[in-house]
Amino acid sequence: MLELPLSRTNSDRLQRAVQGVSSIPAHCGEVAPSGTRRLSLTEVANGLSRAADERSRHDAVLQLVATLSSQLPRLDPGSEQAVAASGLVRALLDIARPLSHVADNSYATHALVAELVLAALELLSRLGLDVIDDQALVLIVAYTDVHDPWTTASSSCLATSLVASHISDDKLTPFIVGPVLQAYVRPIFSQSSGTDVRTGRPGRCRHVHHSSQDGLRWKEQDPLVTSVFRWAVDNADTPLIAGNWHLFLPVLLILIEDQEVSVRGNGLEILIKFLQKCLPEILVPTGLGTLFEDAVFPSLLSLPSSAEAQDCVATLCLAFDVLLHLARADQDPEHHRKRRLLDRLIRGGFLAGHLNTSTHAVVIETFMHYVAAAVDCLGIFAAKHLQVLLQYIDSVMTDPFALAAHTEHVLCIITTCWMNSHDQAVTAGKPTTNDMVCIRQELVFSSQLLQSTWPGCMPEELDHKLSEALSKEPRLRPLFHYTPSR
Repeated sequence: MLELPLSRTNSDRLQRAVQGVSSIPAHCGEVAPSGTRRLSLTEVANGLSRAADERSRHDAVLQLVATLSSQLPRLDPGSEQAVAASGLVRALLDIARPLSHVADNSYATHALVAELVLAALELLSRLGLDVIDDQALVLIVAYTDVHDPWTTASSSCLATSLVASHISDDKLTPFIVGPVLQAYVRPIFSQSSGTDVRTGRPGRCRHVHHSSQDGLRWKEQDPLVTSVFRWAVDNADTPLIAGNWHLFLPVLLILIEDQEVSVRGNGLEILIKFLQKCLPEILVPTGLGTLFEDAVFPSLLSLPSSAEAQDCVATLCLAFDVLLHLARADQDPEHHRKRRLLDRLIRGGFLAGHLNTSTHAVVIETFMHYVAAAVDCLGIFAAKHLQVLLQYIDSVMTDPFALAAHTEHVLCIITTCWMNSHDQAVTAGKPTTNDMVCIRQELVFSSQLLQSTWPGCMPEELDHKLSEALSKEPRLRPLFHYTPSR
């Protein structure tokens, strides 16, 4: 059997299937002594077309890979088997492409099927058949990113190998511009509202609220399109983007303005890679920088109180990274456009965001990190913000919510160290050393500092946990001199 980088599940099943095929005579249609007949590629293709659900597709593609693995090293391009193999590609693409039928975004079975589809395409290529065209390559590209839920590590390996063997360096730029962006990505996103995909400019009614169905349209039609577009940006070079930025712009705007946090986060990640390859000479004169600034800024304030703060931090960091990159693209520190963006970032980003999310310590921590970067970019021009920033920093330093967010973690550290010091003394069976005495004194002092931050009495939930811990472990009592509130 030809070596293929398959996952354990597919590899075990394929090995059993190949053993069954290998025991059958080499010529298609001949019958083995057991009465089993080797299937032809045409018959296998018919089995693919009859597969009605994911499980039957899995079995059918597995049978195809087993059949291809047992073929001769090469096939005559004009043979009947070669013609049948060419028809197999279309059937394989139909199996690997549709994801809309996957329920509850559970791609586990589909990922295994797609892995075998890629293995079949790899085997067809090894048989000397030129059956992978641009349409097939676009689909293969969608399985190169191992982080996608429909892609296994083996799928990513197979897809990357197929792309590398079929797209040479001199063909990469035409492939990205033509089959990927113009023929595949553009028609799918052209149905989304708010952007003129033909010109790459925002629509006249861009700020008008659109139904969420507009965004769902392209997601349901072909979820793979985001992965293909990400691959295009990853593999595009600076000259390609400089000459074809208008093909990237509308898709970027749609992604970074999406209402779904995960989609918007993916869009911001792609945008950062795009900006790293986009020359400042393109960003400023064309107005791209201003377009991206206006599109990304709402992400700084889209932190609903009902959402988990931690889930928003990743998107928040990406948005700040984009805006700071746009500011740094202008090398002149005194340029009005650069100063205007940074002023807006401090006033409309950090200060306004602090008012909306002051109860989320992890979000405030993110704000503090990026406000330092913004002040550094502004240099002396940040002086006008110092008064309000000092008030901002003062409120953060005395914020009771920040203390509450870390109290339990600090308690855990102190109590663990205290118990370890006792356990080590018991295990060693020796008198307590001066160093250990100093450590325990520091732990008691740290505990007293922590207790001094509790206004009046500690939070009810923490009071209950600490009281219960002291009742179970009396050795902790020297750390905490307090009376339970109840």
